[in-house]
Amino acid sequence: QKIIMKLEKVGSIYARVFKTAFPAGLVIPAASVKPAATWNNEDQGSAAQNLSATTITFKGYKLDIRIAFSLYMTVTSYEVFEAQFIEVVTEAIFKALEKAIVAGAGEAGNQPTGILKQNTTATVKIAKADKLTYNTLTSAEEMLPSGYDATTVWLMTKKTFFKFIG
Repeated sequence: QKIIMKLEKVGSIYARVFKTAFPAGLVIPAASVKPAATWNNEDQGSAAQNLSATTITFKGYKLDIRIAFSLYMTVTSYEVFEAQFIEVVTEAIFKALEKAIVAGAGEAGNQPTGILKQNTTATVKIAKADKLTYNTLTSAEEMLPSGYDATTVWLMTKKTFFKFIG
């Protein structure tokens, strides 16, 4: 419990991720319907619009950490040991989760599919952070549907951020 609470406070990515508790193997239908409104006479109905449906499958992957205890445990107070244990395990989990959230290989790597590995219709490809330009950033902002403006967060390294501020 202490590790999970600490994970929520650390980092800029994990705390922003929506967490669910779906069982592994669950398949959920996902419709990609965007109906169009049409003008008609009062006694005339709209034409039928086709619905295309796909599925989302929740896969289960295990994040594993193994720790060996030594003589150190027997000579350290429980409170000190627990605090150090939580710190070390939280850091290991944090690094693995944030890496998977951003660039996880998905099923091929027995891990979540990262943001950069998603198959999306609108993508901005940036080879290296030092090639990120103001024009690339504004192009990405233009591609973002206006409905997401209030909740969008742009994540970048501090070095990249200060290149834009400069």
